[in-house]
Amino acid sequence: MAGHSLHVAWLDDTLYCLVQGLGNMQNSFPLKEFVERAYYQKGCRKLILDLSQCRGMDSTFMGTLVGIRKLDIQVVLVNVGKEHKKLLQGLGIHYLLSILETPFCVPSWKLSPLEVSQVSRTDYLETIYQAHQNLIEAEPENAARFRKFVETLLKELNQSREN
Repeated sequence: MAGHSLHVAWLDDTLYCLVQGLGNMQNSFPLKEFVERAYYQKGCRKLILDLSQCRGMDSTFMGTLVGIRKLDIQVVLVNVGKEHKKLLQGLGIHYLLSILETPFCVPSWKLSPLEVSQVSRTDYLETIYQAHQNLIEAEPENAARFRKFVETLLKELNQSREN
């Protein structure tokens, strides 16, 4: 379980995900895709995201979590460190996600690595774009923070769609 990876397990309508390394744009698409499939095909209603082994999160990963919440899935963050809280508060999204303040014991479920499949450049860019739109919708101050990035990303996305 080395590197930057996600490991998942199921119990009833709850999905447990252990983040190892960084929660970033590389593992945002597989997480989003997996949770959407779980929601539509298996009725997933809760995502428990364990940050005990997470060294940090980028804006795409955090925006993806906000997007998952739009599916009417409760997103619960467990084993959240001070740095994680600062990141979430810095983007003004800490109030959107449930943060369990008490230590969370990892369930004895069998964890499976979440495979990172090949993603088209367009799908990859759309995930990053939508994640940042989620952040902007959640906290209007993020519009100024990400304006140039989103503008550049949108140009790349449009070029990718044309090819």
